[in-house]
Amino acid sequence: MVFRYGFGALFKFLSLLSQSENLYFTFSPPFKQKMLGRLLIILYFIPNNLYPQSNNLDFHQNATEISVNSYDGNSNEIWLPMSFGKAEIDSVSFWIDSLKTNQFEINEVSEVYSDYPKGQNFDKLNQLIFYQLQKLLPTKLESNQITFRLIKQTGCNTIEEAKKLPHGISINYVRKEIKEEKLATKLNSEEQVYIPKIDITGEQIGFDSTVLNALERKGSLWSGEWVIITDLTYSMAPFTWQILKWQQTIKEQKSVQAYIFFNDGDNTKDALKQLGNTGGIYASNTQDQDSIVRLMEKVQKFGNGGDIPENDIEVLMYAQSNYPKAEIYVLIADAQSSIRDFSLLDKLNIPVKIILARTRKSYNSIPIQYVDLALHTNGSLHTEFYDFESKNDLLSLRKYYEEKKKLKTRY
Repeated sequence: MVFRYGFGALFKFLSLLSQSENLYFTFSPPFKQKMLGRLLIILYFIPNNLYPQSNNLDFHQNATEISVNSYDGNSNEIWLPMSFGKAEIDSVSFWIDSLKTNQFEINEVSEVYSDYPKGQNFDKLNQLIFYQLQKLLPTKLESNQITFRLIKQTGCNTIEEAKKLPHGISINYVRKEIKEEKLATKLNSEEQVYIPKIDITGEQIGFDSTVLNALERKGSLWSGEWVIITDLTYSMAPFTWQILKWQQTIKEQKSVQAYIFFNDGDNTKDALKQLGNTGGIYASNTQDQDSIVRLMEKVQKFGNGGDIPENDIEVLMYAQSNYPKAEIYVLIADAQSSIRDFSLLDKLNIPVKIILARTRKSYNSIPIQYVDLALHTNGSLHTEFYDFESKNDLLSLRKYYEEKKKLKTRY
């Protein structure tokens, strides 16, 4: 009580005790004064960081409670994973350090947990979990502009089902506009493209480390000539930075025939996009990172996607036609977008290793189209958390969807 309500409450509490008729508290006035003085000295020297000092301490009381079957997350969040029933954060992303700077503002914090055992009171667990976050970001959570949410997942009737659901803390943020100086290189007399320094920072990599994690797990095992195909629409650029960062850290460099970037049509109006001929595809046959960054900037300058569906199959057909001798085709795709030209799937006959960005731990966040793309091409599917490498792995994932959504079996 003292820590929570301050010294005013302490004085009032001791005053009430001094007026008590109970024999335990019928001390002489000098003794009461001495006891009060010692208590105040002890409290004065207690470090502030031993207990939270924020007005948002009562997280479970202030938060908006929401019930969902399972939490799928969103694209503009930092996800701090936790284990079922535990108050410890499993892994603290290095992007937390970026969040401590003035470049970002937190606008929403959600604690995601499971309603199992059913009907149990989870207030103490929720308070402990929030306290873990408050220790990481002691000053960032004091703003009155932050919305706090408790997201209760109800799609579990057994402990096994509960453990399969995602648990943790979701931090949504907005990035402040900061003017940054960039190194410019003039390609010709008419065009100037801006090249960020090749020193790759955590900010450039972004908050979702899917590609970096997947490549660190599996990249060294993929031998042969590579073609890397990357979606550069919306906020997908950080995932190309992750490829470049990974290449800087590995001892044995991969042989990359080409980097292929696409922006879904070079700002073509959505109504004018033609199936299989949308365009906005750019390729570079160099492994020089300065040149790759230059091309990235150019592709983003010429277009940023427009509508949500993308022309993934068209780009893969381009890679198949122009780089037929490659052995590893890596597609960096966006789980938040569907495949517009999925009906052209049968035109592909190359194995595609799909790294799917912006997913969550829940299988529900993996679009079925990408599962079918991996199955059809005898490829594989990789997320931040999972690797589906064999046909049986992919069929099991598809069976999960069939049971959940009663989809027709194609394979």
